[in-house]
Amino acid sequence: MNAYSYLLVESFGDVACARLVRTRLEEMEILEMGDELVHLAQHGKVILLLGPERPDFLYSVFLAKLISVRNTARRQGGELVLCQVNPITFSVFEACHLDRAFVFRPTLDEALGFWQNQAAQATAPVS
Repeated sequence: MNAYSYLLVESFGDVACARLVRTRLEEMEILEMGDELVHLAQHGKVILLLGPERPDFLYSVFLAKLISVRNTARRQGGELVLCQVNPITFSVFEACHLDRAFVFRPTLDEALGFWQNQAAQATAPVS
Protein backbone atom coordinates (compact mmCIF):
# COMPACT_ATOMS: atom_id res chain seq x y z
CA MET A 1 0.00 0.00 0.00
CA ASN A 2 1.26 3.46 -0.89
CA ALA A 3 1.86 5.56 2.26
CA TYR A 4 1.52 8.79 0.30
CA SER A 5 -1.62 10.58 -0.89
CA TYR A 6 -0.12 12.60 -3.74
CA LEU A 7 2.84 10.48 -4.82
CA LEU A 8 3.53 7.00 -6.09
CA VAL A 9 6.93 6.06 -4.71
CA GLU A 10 9.23 3.36 -5.99
CA SER A 11 12.65 2.57 -4.56
CA PHE A 12 15.72 1.89 -6.67
CA GLY A 13 18.26 0.90 -4.06
CA ASP A 14 18.74 3.97 -1.90
CA VAL A 15 17.02 6.31 -4.39
CA ALA A 16 13.34 7.18 -3.97
CA CYS A 17 11.53 7.82 -7.24
CA ALA A 18 8.28 9.74 -6.84
CA ARG A 19 5.61 10.20 -9.50
CA LEU A 20 2.78 12.67 -9.11
CA VAL A 21 -0.59 10.97 -8.73
CA ARG A 22 -2.51 13.94 -10.12
CA THR A 23 -1.65 16.86 -12.38
CA ARG A 24 -4.18 19.26 -10.84
CA LEU A 25 -3.97 20.26 -7.18
CA GLU A 26 -5.32 23.09 -5.05
CA GLU A 27 -2.94 25.19 -2.96
CA MET A 28 -3.48 23.23 0.29
CA GLU A 29 -2.95 19.97 -1.59
CA ILE A 30 0.28 21.36 -3.06
CA LEU A 31 1.51 22.08 0.46
CA GLU A 32 0.60 18.55 1.57
CA MET A 33 2.25 17.01 -1.49
CA GLY A 34 5.32 19.12 -0.79
CA ASP A 35 5.41 17.80 2.76
CA GLU A 36 5.38 14.25 1.36
CA LEU A 37 8.34 15.12 -0.87
CA VAL A 38 10.20 16.70 2.07
CA HIS A 39 9.66 13.47 4.01
CA LEU A 40 11.24 11.52 1.15
CA ALA A 41 14.09 14.03 0.92
CA GLN A 42 14.99 13.43 4.56
CA HIS A 43 16.48 10.18 3.29
CA GLY A 44 18.62 12.01 0.74
CA LYS A 45 18.33 10.83 -2.84
CA VAL A 46 15.06 11.72 -4.56
CA ILE A 47 13.95 11.69 -8.19
CA LEU A 48 10.71 13.47 -9.00
CA LEU A 49 9.20 12.32 -12.28
CA LEU A 50 7.04 15.14 -13.57
CA GLY A 51 6.05 13.10 -16.59
CA PRO A 52 5.00 14.15 -20.07
CA GLU A 53 1.80 15.78 -18.93
CA ARG A 54 2.22 19.28 -17.57
CA PRO A 55 1.27 19.74 -13.92
CA ASP A 56 -1.43 22.39 -13.65
CA PHE A 57 -0.03 23.70 -10.38
CA LEU A 58 3.32 25.27 -11.18
CA TYR A 59 2.54 28.10 -8.81
CA SER A 60 5.12 29.82 -6.67
CA VAL A 61 4.09 27.67 -3.70
CA PHE A 62 4.99 24.51 -5.68
CA LEU A 63 8.33 25.94 -6.79
CA ALA A 64 9.07 27.02 -3.21
CA LYS A 65 8.28 23.50 -2.00
CA LEU A 66 10.66 22.04 -4.58
CA ILE A 67 13.41 24.34 -3.30
CA SER A 68 12.66 23.13 0.23
CA VAL A 69 12.81 19.50 -0.92
CA ARG A 70 16.13 20.13 -2.71
CA ASN A 71 17.59 21.81 0.39
CA THR A 72 16.41 18.99 2.67
CA ALA A 73 17.92 16.37 0.36
CA ARG A 74 21.22 18.28 0.20
CA ARG A 75 21.43 18.46 4.00
CA GLN A 76 21.24 14.65 3.94
CA GLY A 77 24.03 14.44 1.35
CA GLY A 78 21.55 13.84 -1.46
CA GLU A 79 19.88 15.79 -4.21
CA LEU A 80 16.50 16.29 -5.86
CA VAL A 81 16.63 15.28 -9.52
CA LEU A 82 13.73 16.40 -11.72
CA CYS A 83 13.00 13.98 -14.51
CA GLN A 84 10.82 13.82 -17.62
CA VAL A 85 10.15 17.55 -17.51
CA ASN A 86 8.33 18.61 -20.65
CA PRO A 87 9.41 21.78 -22.51
CA ILE A 88 6.49 23.91 -21.30
CA THR A 89 7.17 23.01 -17.67
CA PHE A 90 10.90 23.57 -18.14
CA SER A 91 10.19 27.04 -19.53
CA VAL A 92 8.54 27.91 -16.19
CA PHE A 93 11.75 26.95 -14.39
CA GLU A 94 13.73 29.07 -16.87
CA ALA A 95 11.43 32.07 -16.49
CA CYS A 96 11.88 31.88 -12.72
CA HIS A 97 15.68 31.43 -13.11
CA LEU A 98 15.44 28.03 -11.44
CA ASP A 99 16.76 26.01 -14.36
CA ARG A 100 20.26 26.11 -12.81
CA ALA A 101 19.02 25.51 -9.27
CA PHE A 102 17.93 21.94 -9.98
CA VAL A 103 19.35 18.83 -11.60
CA PHE A 104 17.26 17.88 -14.65
CA ARG A 105 17.45 14.59 -16.51
CA PRO A 106 15.25 13.61 -19.46
CA THR A 107 14.65 9.96 -18.49
CA LEU A 108 14.48 7.85 -15.37
CA ASP A 109 17.49 5.82 -16.54
CA GLU A 110 19.55 9.01 -16.87
CA ALA A 111 18.35 10.23 -13.47
CA LEU A 112 19.41 6.94 -11.90
CA GLY A 113 22.69 7.27 -13.81
CA PHE A 114 23.21 10.62 -12.08
CA TRP A 115 23.33 8.76 -8.75
CA GLN A 116 25.66 6.09 -10.12
CA ASN A 117 28.03 8.82 -11.32
CA GLN A 118 27.84 10.57 -7.95
CA ALA A 119 28.66 7.31 -6.15
CA ALA A 120 31.55 6.61 -8.52
CA GLN A 121 33.00 10.08 -7.96
CA ALA A 122 32.67 9.76 -4.19
CA THR A 123 34.61 6.47 -4.15
CA ALA A 124 37.21 7.37 -6.78
CA PRO A 125 40.76 7.55 -5.44
CA VAL A 126 42.21 11.03 -5.17
CA SER A 127 45.26 11.50 -7.41
